[in-house]
Amino acid sequence: MKKILPISVREFNQEALVVMLGFLLMMLSAGSAFYAFGLFIIPFEESFGWQRSEISGAIGIHFLAAAICGPIAGKLMDNYSNKIIIITGLCISSASYLILPQIFVLVHLYVLWGALGVGNAFAGVVPVGVLVSRYFNKNRGVAMGIAMSGIAFGGLVMTPILGYAIQQINWGPTAIILGLTLLILPVPFVYLIIKDEPIKAEKGSDQKPRTIIERIPRAMKTPSYWLAGSAFLLASAATVGVIQHQASFLRDYAMSPTIAALGVGITAGIGGIGKLAFGYISDRVPVRYASLLSFGSNTIALTLLLTSQSTTALWIYVVFFGLGMGAIVVLVPLIVGELFGDESFGTVYGSISMVQGLGLALGPWAVGIIFDLYDSYIFAFQSAIGMYIIATIMIFMTKPMNQIRDNK
Repeated sequence: MKKILPISVREFNQEALVVMLGFLLMMLSAGSAFYAFGLFIIPFEESFGWQRSEISGAIGIHFLAAAICGPIAGKLMDNYSNKIIIITGLCISSASYLILPQIFVLVHLYVLWGALGVGNAFAGVVPVGVLVSRYFNKNRGVAMGIAMSGIAFGGLVMTPILGYAIQQINWGPTAIILGLTLLILPVPFVYLIIKDEPIKAEKGSDQKPRTIIERIPRAMKTPSYWLAGSAFLLASAATVGVIQHQASFLRDYAMSPTIAALGVGITAGIGGIGKLAFGYISDRVPVRYASLLSFGSNTIALTLLLTSQSTTALWIYVVFFGLGMGAIVVLVPLIVGELFGDESFGTVYGSISMVQGLGLALGPWAVGIIFDLYDSYIFAFQSAIGMYIIATIMIFMTKPMNQIRDNK
C-alpha cells in the first residue's frame, strides 16, 4: 500500500472523513454485536426454549472468532485494498443477521454469531485502528478517541432502537432490518472515502524469499511486544469481566433493578467520554502514562465499590470505571504506534488485538466461575484489581524499538 503519511494541508478533509467513517464502523460493530446480543437472549429463550447459559455461549464464540481473525485482518490491511477488506467484513456481518431468522437449533446461533465475530474483525476495531493510525501522525490520539467513541454511541443509540423494534415487530424482522442496515448504510461511504490500492511486487526484484521467521515483523520478536500484549489481555479480561457482571453485583448488594441498570448504562456512556479524554491525553503524554491513568482509574473505582455500597460511592465508581474502561480500546493502537512505529502496523496491532480478544472472551466466564465457587463477586473484583496492577507494571517494562536499537 502507498504510504499515506505525512498528510498535506489540502488533504485535511480526507482525514476528517476517515475519522467519521471510523466512528460509523465502530458504532455499527458494537451496536450490532456486543450491545445487541443481550436484547436477543429472552426472545431466543421464548422462541426455542434454550437455557440462558446456552444462549450466552454465543457471545464467547463471537469474541474468540474476532480475536482469532484480528491478526489476519491486520495483515491484510498492511498488504491489500483496505476498502475491499472492510466491505467483505460488512457483507459477512450483514449475512449473519439476514440468515438469523432461519435458525432452529442452538449450533446455528453459535455459527452465525461466530461469523458475526469474523465480520467485525474485518470491519471493526482493527481496521479502524489501522486506518486512523495511517492518516494521522499529529493528534493521532484525539482522532483515535473520536473514531472509537462510536462504540459508546452504538450502545446508547442502537440499543434502544433495536429493543423497540424487537418489541414491536419481533426479533426476526428486526434481525433482517439490522442485516440490511449493516450493508446499505456503511458500504457506500467505505467505497468513496478510502483511497488505496494493493501492494504490487517491484518488477525485477532479486530479493530472496524470506523464511518464516524473517517474515515475522521485528516488533513481534521483542519483549515489549509480549509485555504489551499480556498487559492488555489482563486489563481487558478484568474490565469486561466486571462490566458483564456489574448489574448482578449491584443487585446482590440491595440496589434496585432500576438503579443497577442505570449504573450500567451511565458507565457505558461515560466510556465514550473516556475514549475522547484519553485520546487527547495520549497526544500530550507518553501512552504508557495514559495507560497508568486508565488502569489506575479502574482500580480506584473497584476499590471504592468493594468498600462501600452507598449510593454516592456507586456514582463515583460509575464515573471512574467508565472513564478508565473507555480508554482501553483507544490505548491499544496508540501503544503499538508508540512502541513499534508504523512498520507492519496492521499485523502487529491485529495480533495484539487477538491476545486482547482472548481476555474479552475469558473475563466474563472467569468471573462467573469465581461467583459460582464463592457465591460472591468480591474475590473476582479483588482479582481484577490485581490484574490492573500487574498490567501497569508490564506496560512500564516496555521500551520503544528505537531505544532498543540505540542501546545496542
